[in-house]
Amino acid sequence: MNNNLVKPADLKGLVSLPEYIASVVSMDSKGFFSCLNPNHPDNHPSMCLDPNHPQYVHCFSCGVSYDLFDCWALINDGVTETKKNSAGKEKPVYNFNAVASEIADHYGYALIGDPANDLYSVEPPLPEPPAEPAQTSTNLESN
Repeated sequence: MNNNLVKPADLKGLVSLPEYIASVVSMDSKGFFSCLNPNHPDNHPSMCLDPNHPQYVHCFSCGVSYDLFDCWALINDGVTETKKNSAGKEKPVYNFNAVASEIADHYGYALIGDPANDLYSVEPPLPEPPAEPAQTSTNLESN
């Protein structure tokens, strides 16, 4: 196990997307595979590693591009919901922190800020307040 603490965003530089993709999808002889976009019924494999950006896969039919986190969520977590981001690109909807944690665990990294790896993330319980003396009621009214 790799004991290095890493930030979630650092996983992109530590985990090879080409190696990950090659280990989980079937590619044709030219490196194409069926598009991961759940809204694209890809009958003729049209997705491959982006030759200009090796940390992305790109579909030449529907136009989506996905990074390591997107691919993991689609392949391993069965994500089927997508939405357009601020740039108008269709992206899968998933919990980034959960996916980053899954990737880190799989490749033997520990995430900085992950409560499971952060000894100081859980504060010790506060001490019980001292018991207050029992109050007695006295009748101060006189007849």
